[in-house]
Amino acid sequence: NKKNETDFATAIDIQNEQTIIAGIRETFPDHQIIGEESTGTGEVDALSQDSSTPTWIIDPIDGTTNFASGCPLTCVSIGFCVGGRPVLGVVFSPQTNELYIGVDGRGAYRNGERIVSTHDETKKTL
Repeated sequence: NKKNETDFATAIDIQNEQTIIAGIRETFPDHQIIGEESTGTGEVDALSQDSSTPTWIIDPIDGTTNFASGCPLTCVSIGFCVGGRPVLGVVFSPQTNELYIGVDGRGAYRNGERIVSTHDETKKTL
């Protein structure tokens, strides 16, 4: 039943988001959090570059439709912004056990290994 699969995926989405928010709040109680599920389809204020409040942006199951249908192409995505600018991004794919981390000014990593791209490789992808 498609509706039951979607309801299940939505329930897991909400649980994941609540778990992530609880972890962030425990360590950073004064930070702002924008969660896909808790914010819903409501209007979200634009991140201001003048904002002194660090902000976390969470998608607890990026690829909910895939998740609901059993397709392993899903991940947890978390971004962190300071002064309205993204400074950290984390993406975890539980099915493939891959953790991607990108830090402003420090590069990007997959499972602890730095991701490096040469100019030639970049040209080939465009």
